[in-house]
Amino acid sequence: MLSSPLNGATDVDLVALLETDAYSDPEGKPHVKTHWQISIDQPIFSGDNLVVDEVSESSLTSWTVPPLVLDVATQYFWRVNFYNGECWSQFSDVFAFVTSDQGSVYIDGVASEDIIPNDEVRLGDEFVDENGDPVNTPTTKAFNLMDCQVGLVAVNATIEKCGSVDPQNFEDGDQDTDDVPNFECGMVELELKVANKGDVAYVTYYFTQKVPKNFIWWKYDPNIGFIDYELLTDNQVVSVSDDRKSVTIMFKDGGYGDLIEAPDSKIIDPAGAGGVSSSGGGSSDNCFITSAGNGSAAFVTVMILMLSLFGVGYSAVAVRKN
Repeated sequence: MLSSPLNGATDVDLVALLETDAYSDPEGKPHVKTHWQISIDQPIFSGDNLVVDEVSESSLTSWTVPPLVLDVATQYFWRVNFYNGECWSQFSDVFAFVTSDQGSVYIDGVASEDIIPNDEVRLGDEFVDENGDPVNTPTTKAFNLMDCQVGLVAVNATIEKCGSVDPQNFEDGDQDTDDVPNFECGMVELELKVANKGDVAYVTYYFTQKVPKNFIWWKYDPNIGFIDYELLTDNQVVSVSDDRKSVTIMFKDGGYGDLIEAPDSKIIDPAGAGGVSSSGGGSSDNCFITSAGNGSAAFVTVMILMLSLFGVGYSAVAVRKN
């Protein structure tokens, strides 16, 4: 049933493409869902050993593991089963693979290649400690972002991993390079940890330069490509400060802003502020998004508190009703 990576494969990319054989059903029933599981221990596909527990209605015979999920030079075990609308098949045999040793190493949660040298922090004082070094706490990080710098402040979550990524490095599947949005500062890869499965978290991104006036907050999903975050759900929230140098995002574990659909107390999000693609696709007239429905008032309250802590004004918030 499993096709690639082959059992025992080594040097597998950290954003691994998992593929199965073609689906077949003796009664001709349709292939409705696939359950993808990755574990760090072959006999135990549960608890802390379970790295991925994803059920997909769109990625039926191939699925790309999102960034930051797999670690370098690590052995993993994976398996799948199929759903035909009435029942699940038995799980496949288990295949093992070892990831490449080429990838980011994280020091206190920040990609080593993005660490800001001492006395070179160009962000506000809140991101500099008494020694002139970048602040690095479980909820506050600062690092280089291509030619810019970014500071992150999380509420209701800890920042487990973060770093910069060049959008041109993403493989877009059906999209070509003309469909890659224009980013002045690149994108941020982010892993958050929340206390409970399904929790909501907030992160404010503080940039050393202004985001574009009519920016789009682009999210990258390796199984889809670049997505205008505004279009994902009525419940997602994005807001920009008056000076356009900070953006506050609302995330939900297993929901909006998370590349893993199943709640697992972790939120994986590669995203950033950019313009439209060079081909003109995916444009939006909105320079910030807010959401409606559940959590909107809470978002506004948290956003005001976060931005006021740093003396930053914020744009008025519009609420979209369901």
